[in-house]
Amino acid sequence: MTYYGSAPRLVHQSNFAATSTFIAREVAKGLMKYQPDIIISVHPLMQHVPLRILRAKGLLKKIVFTTVVTDLCTCHPTWFHKLVTRCYCPTTEVAKRAEKAGLQPSQIKVYGLPVRSSFVKPVRPKVELRRELGMNEDLPAVLLMGGGEGMGPIEDTARALGNTLYDESLGEPVGQILVICGRNKKLANRLLSIDWKIPVQVKGFVTKMEECMGACDCIITKAGPGTIAEAMIRGLPIILNDYIAGQVNFGFTLLPLHYLGFYLDSGMELEINTKF
Repeated sequence: MTYYGSAPRLVHQSNFAATSTFIAREVAKGLMKYQPDIIISVHPLMQHVPLRILRAKGLLKKIVFTTVVTDLCTCHPTWFHKLVTRCYCPTTEVAKRAEKAGLQPSQIKVYGLPVRSSFVKPVRPKVELRRELGMNEDLPAVLLMGGGEGMGPIEDTARALGNTLYDESLGEPVGQILVICGRNKKLANRLLSIDWKIPVQVKGFVTKMEECMGACDCIITKAGPGTIAEAMIRGLPIILNDYIAGQVNFGFTLLPLHYLGFYLDSGMELEINTKF
């Protein structure tokens, strides 16, 4: 509600006028302390206040200010400010929104979304990665995660997968799950306490996501832009099971359009093709 309610320019500009006085002083202190040559903003709420301070101090021509938009499709208007030196957009969809917001073509650059450099390196053999992660070396694998904080319907999805990936007629599993819980220790403990009928590996916060993705055959996750970009690099089919405001259009429109995956509504019965 806050996202959509603050989207109109009249609303978010008045909100900034009311709230910026509370943070402008600290931002100004930071600028004066570090005296940067370039400022890179990666948050939609960090354009207006810093740029207002730079203009007030006559520093707009001396300090380069760049915005790196990290939303892939639908994005809040506060990402865009006419005084930025450059606005780096991950997709042409976002670039169109930037131009509609009043930025000049010379200010807008489409460069894709920044991802960890480890995703540039060749992936190691799947069987080797699975062995290190304690996974079954042969069964098809689903990577299930919800970002660094372990958000979204991870437990419900894991339980549904646990039933779907077990063949009752054969009396054996036809797939396995690698669950990344991030910093959500309570979630990890709950999943570890379950008596699974299929192989399930539960991990906390991981630093080598490229290896987890390389060990699996598809990914189920919330619509986080970074995770989606990394999964695309690894060539993983993507199933989205959750989103926050601003991520809806990508899940509903662009993923199916480009045959990259789809959004699974919480009310739908989870049916995974076990042949992957």
